[in-house]
Amino acid sequence: MPDIQSKEALLKEVADIRATVTELTERGDTAALEAKQTEMAEGLDKVSRQLMELGTTRDAGTIGSDERELSARYLKDDGSIQLFSQKRSFEYAGKHFESVAPGLFDDNHRCNDWQNDLQNAAGRRSLARMAQGRNAGPSSTPNLDADVARILLRAPTKIRDAVERALNDSAGVGAEWIPDGFVPQLYREFETPSGLASLHQDVPVTNETFTRPKVTQGARPYIKNRITNDNPAAYTPSTPVTADTTIQVKGLAVRILVEEEASEDSAIAAIPAMQDELRRALVDGYDDAMVNGDTAGTHQDDLVNWNTRSRWGATGLGGSADHRRFMLGFRAASFDKSSTTDIGGTLTYAEILTILASLGERGVNDAYLVTSPEVMVRALMGLTEVATLDKFGPQASVTAGQIGAIAGLPIVLSRWMSTDLAATGLFTNAGALSGLAIVDPSAYVHYTRRGPTLEIQKEIKSGHFELVATQRRIMDSSDAAATKNVAFGFNI
Repeated sequence: MPDIQSKEALLKEVADIRATVTELTERGDTAALEAKQTEMAEGLDKVSRQLMELGTTRDAGTIGSDERELSARYLKDDGSIQLFSQKRSFEYAGKHFESVAPGLFDDNHRCNDWQNDLQNAAGRRSLARMAQGRNAGPSSTPNLDADVARILLRAPTKIRDAVERALNDSAGVGAEWIPDGFVPQLYREFETPSGLASLHQDVPVTNETFTRPKVTQGARPYIKNRITNDNPAAYTPSTPVTADTTIQVKGLAVRILVEEEASEDSAIAAIPAMQDELRRALVDGYDDAMVNGDTAGTHQDDLVNWNTRSRWGATGLGGSADHRRFMLGFRAASFDKSSTTDIGGTLTYAEILTILASLGERGVNDAYLVTSPEVMVRALMGLTEVATLDKFGPQASVTAGQIGAIAGLPIVLSRWMSTDLAATGLFTNAGALSGLAIVDPSAYVHYTRRGPTLEIQKEIKSGHFELVATQRRIMDSSDAAATKNVAFGFNI
């Protein structure tokens, strides 16, 4: 499949796949369709991922173009510039307060593209020097030093002189101004909603465990009585019924080791791999749990043998720390709520409506359909009721990751809706079937205690660096356990 670099290429790729499926279906050439199924499914998976990236925005702050903001945020009263975060003290109403003011290199809010480029370049340099460990000397990263210097040469006029004064000492040396441990928001990709997570609201919380109140039965209106005397009767009262849900925010952690013996070139080459591996691990693990997670003492699936799409390897599967145990996903929730449908092999439009109807009024509450790329190719694209991405026109980017639509439901692809399930809809280590889920996104919310954080530490006794990325976030629903807010169709 060719590399996709634009929305137009995305649309063309979907149109080409749809045309191939239609042609083979009309010819009745099921053998050729099955032979191309894997190739087309991989193509749709890639389109879906890139559409997610096109349709999401960074939470880290908008990159503006007003250079005046740079001087307002970082220039001090004495004309010097604040490069890194500093603790500041101030008095108000007779009380003493302290706050941390971010600097030019570590402020999460980037005022313009220049500051964004500067922080990224400084982060690459710092990580490369960390990877070199004790080999890192004053001139051990000349290429990356030059990258930073080139960006500094085009510093905005309002802060250029202050930056130059801050980064040069009496000897004219300006290469050692960034501490080697400085990694300025190196993993901003973590903060970008990705995959299925981008389709649900994210609520910041301040405690690990909290109670969310809810109204289970609202107030009731009555006919307003007429006044017929000097002592009129009071209006008929009603009492809303309330309840609450206790939610515990859990976390995921990724840990990789980096050898300290590294030249600049190899360190530079390793940076994209390390960035992508840490980011992708958190994203994939979270998305997998959204679909396949189960919090029951005995997981509904055979986790010990379930290496979904060969992503997780053979070590640690099914253990107590398996990421598929830390929240209740769509499939397990559907079985718990008795909102499942056995498709029986061949998916039809009527069966999709049956699954949708099982949600009741929630089925029209901006619900979406999530399925595997394989089901999209072999079952959905052949239905005349499906409108694919190339037919949406101006609405193609309304829903991040949407590949098609059927019955008003956006179709979102997820590789975690796997193709190795048994006819029961569960993973039993013996099956080659898939499924689809219809989800009410308003019923499932992400609760974030702390966003993804990167920590780096050197282990001196073995001479390596440990890179650990963690986040404290969970998806949960405040609805009653029996409320049908998700439905699962299996045996496809």
